[in-house]
Amino acid sequence: MRRPRHRLQRSAETRRGTERAARDGITINIDLAEELETLEALRSSGRITTARLGLRVNPGLPVFTARDRSFVQAHAAKQRSAKFGWPLDDGLAGHMAERISASGFSFETVHAHLNSQITDATLFLAALDPVLGFVASLRASGTQIRELNVGGGFGVPGMQRSKHGWWSALKATMGERLEDTPTRPSTWPPSPGLARRLREHGLDDLCIGCEPGRYLMSAGMVLVARVAGLKVLPEKQWVVIDAGLTSSHGGLRRAPSAALLSRRRELPVRDDDPDCTIGGPLCFEGDIVMDHARVPASLAAGDLVVLSDAGAYTVSRSTNFNQLRAAVAMRDGRDRTLVWRRETYDDVFCFSD
Repeated sequence: MRRPRHRLQRSAETRRGTERAARDGITINIDLAEELETLEALRSSGRITTARLGLRVNPGLPVFTARDRSFVQAHAAKQRSAKFGWPLDDGLAGHMAERISASGFSFETVHAHLNSQITDATLFLAALDPVLGFVASLRASGTQIRELNVGGGFGVPGMQRSKHGWWSALKATMGERLEDTPTRPSTWPPSPGLARRLREHGLDDLCIGCEPGRYLMSAGMVLVARVAGLKVLPEKQWVVIDAGLTSSHGGLRRAPSAALLSRRRELPVRDDDPDCTIGGPLCFEGDIVMDHARVPASLAAGDLVVLSDAGAYTVSRSTNFNQLRAAVAMRDGRDRTLVWRRETYDDVFCFSD
């Protein structure tokens, strides 16, 4: 990053937020036509005089592979119709770029967020190719694009995305489980491959930005939950814990590992231990932390479940739906600090006078 700047990109921005960003010189990546119209109205009313704009685009190409081809087909279709970004293959991105250029605002940035937990650098770079071609065409037409933000979503080792489609569901009804193939993330960012593609498109001078939030922070925290109880059903065994969607981003259900502790000692897991589903406390069928986990037969209520890779999104997306927010503590060697105290009912019912 040669030119660090703040950027604003949400699929639905408020008028107040847009005005504040423009006044503070924050680059606003346009993802809705209404955002540009709001900026033009703010300028006409004298609320702002200028704004730094970018364009969020969507190449619509797959970035995942899997043993289940039905998942790959569904994933490719979702990529083409994603909410984020203007499609490159039907002229909408080009049309929006023309509108931004004609607005008179500064237009120097293109942004593309390809997905989350991407582990294959080859597919990542292949999806960026049409984006680079688009930037090159904008430059050729006279638009001085200076920066490309390739987004985030860089895969981390401690998480696995579930890659099942209708074929996996069909196999399951026949008593056959189609296992995910564990993937190890590529080295991020894939700088040599990206540099080569930049040269091929004549974009050597382009400033490249990225958003490696999860990649940097994921392993920095764990989520500690307590076992509320176990429920053994004829077709499934549940381990119910006191943390779930209320305490973390739903992506935790993709975590491949959980340490199970009893009286502060880790319980060993054997291959013949029961396969369980670890679920959270909500009366909601989607509150699942791990679909499949080997759990020691000795696990009991009161034991602890320690889930890895909770460093990204966990705190910011926690809620008090069904229970109070948990505390956050930091440990560095022997130093221990309470970062965020446990929420109380007084916090919840603190109404304005």
